[in-house]
Amino acid sequence: MNKIFIISGPSGSGKDTILDAVIKKHPDFFRAISYTDREKRQDDKPDTYHFISSNAFDEFLKSGEIFEWEFARDHRRYGSSRQEIQDALDQGKNIIKIVGPKSFPNFKNIFGDQVVGIFIKFEDINLLKTRIKKNRPDITHEDLEIRFKQSFADMEFEKYYDYSVINPEGNPQIAISEVENIISKDLLSKRN
Repeated sequence: MNKIFIISGPSGSGKDTILDAVIKKHPDFFRAISYTDREKRQDDKPDTYHFISSNAFDEFLKSGEIFEWEFARDHRRYGSSRQEIQDALDQGKNIIKIVGPKSFPNFKNIFGDQVVGIFIKFEDINLLKTRIKKNRPDITHEDLEIRFKQSFADMEFEKYYDYSVINPEGNPQIAISEVENIISKDLLSKRN
């Protein structure tokens, strides 16, 4: 039984950094990409999102193709493709994906014990504003406050995850190593 590793946590917690490191160590993992109905931004990395229209997103929801989704701070929707996940599993691949904190229960409900949830959190929530400003120097004060409040709300979902990992400020390698240990342990248990 292949695994679906879900990485989640508040905005600015370092999810992308951790995911990139895991993908380097496990290039055979399938990196599932979310669909979104927002416009592509200049600073979006390639293969970060599948950009589709709002009408296409609505159609995917109606057909059940997108089985979990959330509104984000930009009032746009982000969601996961059931077919993309199932195709990767059918090909015998382990999957890794970043999702919003509220989305993990949907994965568990559909894919059961195949899903391993890893919640990334701050060493100190008060460092959040500094980290967000570093990642997005053009952020407005209003958007920064919205993200800060949302991060507190996101922390409420930590209890649903299988593991919690602290990402210490200035030393993401500690969190990367801990996530890698979790993945190795779960992959080993799959073989037994």
